[in-house]
Amino acid sequence: RTLDVKNPHLLCLRTFRGNVIMSQCRYSEAETIFQEMEAAYVAEMVDDTNDRVRNRLYLADVLTDQDKYEEAKKTHRQVAKIPRPSLGKEHKYMVRSIKDMGIVLRQLGHYVESEHIYREIVARSEDKNRFKHRETLCSYSNSAFPLSDLGRFKEARDIKQRCL
Repeated sequence: RTLDVKNPHLLCLRTFRGNVIMSQCRYSEAETIFQEMEAAYVAEMVDDTNDRVRNRLYLADVLTDQDKYEEAKKTHRQVAKIPRPSLGKEHKYMVRSIKDMGIVLRQLGHYVESEHIYREIVARSEDKNRFKHRETLCSYSNSAFPLSDLGRFKEARDIKQRCL
């Protein structure tokens, strides 16, 4: 039995099922669902639609939940490489993927790279909407963590204070 990736109702149900299973901490099962969906997208040669990008993000989430950080990083980098006209660099999935990649990089001990990612997100969106968008505020706040990890406590404290 193959998955029909052109049926939006079936995709929605599969995604919902994967998320429910993931929320029950049944990560291996959820990973299988999201991997099967990605394989179906590849087999059908589906471009980077919102549904496919969302599936990749869920896959990266479940990989992170299982401490499979290298695989999660690879998945986030795939999303980040999607041609900008497909989604646009300000699309919520792109911003989320980049933010989540910062989290994964921090878990891997890549503190400087993690900090740069958070600062990139803030720089992109701060001028337009200041801290009105929760992803911007979250990314700015998260940028304090790798600074703390690097021993730059004053900078980290200043960032956290600005978020209040």
